[in-house]
Amino acid sequence: MIWFDAHGDFNTPETTTGGFLDGMALATAAGQCWTSLAKTIPGFAAITGNRVLLVGVRQLDPAEQEVLERSQALLVRAERIRGVGLQESLAVPLTELRSCVQRVYVHIDLDVLDPQIGRANSYAEPNGLSLQEMEQAITLIGQQFVITASAFTAYDPTCDPDGKILHAGIQLMEHVIEQC
Repeated sequence: MIWFDAHGDFNTPETTTGGFLDGMALATAAGQCWTSLAKTIPGFAAITGNRVLLVGVRQLDPAEQEVLERSQALLVRAERIRGVGLQESLAVPLTELRSCVQRVYVHIDLDVLDPQIGRANSYAEPNGLSLQEMEQAITLIGQQFVITASAFTAYDPTCDPDGKILHAGIQLMEHVIEQC
């Protein structure tokens, strides 16, 4: 699983300070919380941390950071991408992930994009990825993995009155399809 997001989405009921369930989505998928409830979903199997790559993060709660580190999920922060570039930032994590899997699910929370492009939602954080960086990342993923599924999430049209993020999301969707 390759998860693009401004946030970790790795909180648990024990670590969250605000109780925001969306902030627990990746932790749930990785078997870090809501384990009894998740088991009621037919066919659900938690994804082990070494099979999760989180990209573009700019905001993590301290306790969330601890859960993420314990999970052994791979993490590429946006500041690293800013510092050394996308290709160098993703080279080692993609190689590590490729040693475990050949097929991936690509999750794109649209607030991974920099708010200068537009605001995907009210939780948008500064210093996000550019549209070009996202397309480059998707191309790198498509060159190394079979993309079996993708989701585009966290879009609030009331935060995007001029439709800039909507159009960016459509462009990214088309790019993912080209890689499949």
